[in-house]
Amino acid sequence: LLDEVIHYVQPDGKRISVYHYIDKATDDAGVRSMGEDGFTYKKDFQRVYLVSAQTIQPDGTKIPIKKDALFLKTPQEQAGSSLYDDNVEMVVVCSNVKPGSLTERIIVLEDIVARIPDQYTQVYTWMDGWPCYEQRLVVDLPKSFADRLKITNLGAEVPAPTTSTPEPQRQLLTWEKLNTPAEPDDQSGAPTLQTGPLVWLSTLPNWDTFATWYNGLLKGTDVLSPALKKDVDDWTKDAKDPTAILQILHEHVARDVRYTGFELGVSDYQPHDASSVWDRQYGDCKDKANLLRAMLAYK
Repeated sequence: LLDEVIHYVQPDGKRISVYHYIDKATDDAGVRSMGEDGFTYKKDFQRVYLVSAQTIQPDGTKIPIKKDALFLKTPQEQAGSSLYDDNVEMVVVCSNVKPGSLTERIIVLEDIVARIPDQYTQVYTWMDGWPCYEQRLVVDLPKSFADRLKITNLGAEVPAPTTSTPEPQRQLLTWEKLNTPAEPDDQSGAPTLQTGPLVWLSTLPNWDTFATWYNGLLKGTDVLSPALKKDVDDWTKDAKDPTAILQILHEHVARDVRYTGFELGVSDYQPHDASSVWDRQYGDCKDKANLLRAMLAYK
């Protein structure tokens, strides 16, 4: 019935986000889906607060969540893909959910640090697994952010925002859409994040600005140990040209470093030290790419 997200952006780029969900169970399958809900966040960068969670019966009776029905877990849902992170899931188990019942959750997520200082980026899709009666996205920005904000729509039927000025140095943007259909159950199609309908919001003026920020995360991660330099020299001593060197080093990184990712703390964005990746013989996408980058730079 309701999928509402509110972002209050602070002058340093940190945000306080409110998530307000109301769902209705139309049958037993809906009861199973709605009876338990999870909300994931990164414990090192965010704090989570449950403002309210309740079941609302057709006669209007409200049943608040029980104290022992709210807990935190670290699910490692991508472990089957050899990917591990430090995400925490807040689990809410609602009482007395039956066909015709509503469940309502209001959750606040507070940034401890800004992901990209002095910048705001966000994507919001206007489609989900279930049909939705009302979707609302509200963004409350400092005027210095609003003046830099780029709004990019992708796909059809993306609503236009309304704007207002809640206080002199801030701007409020509100998107609203009614009767959004369910996402098609077509595994062969491209994902919604590639086709829309969605809206991209960003204060970054261009990719160079993003690259400048990301380059700061890479400093010191591309230093090869003396032993690894010797290996690289040995592998490429008979190579006749740069293309041959590239092929040799690419083969070693692709073949000898197995895919396993530990995305703990900032390492969800920042690659591990290149030499340590080679010593351990495992890493994720950015670890392997950074290792190859460091080898090619050395040669």
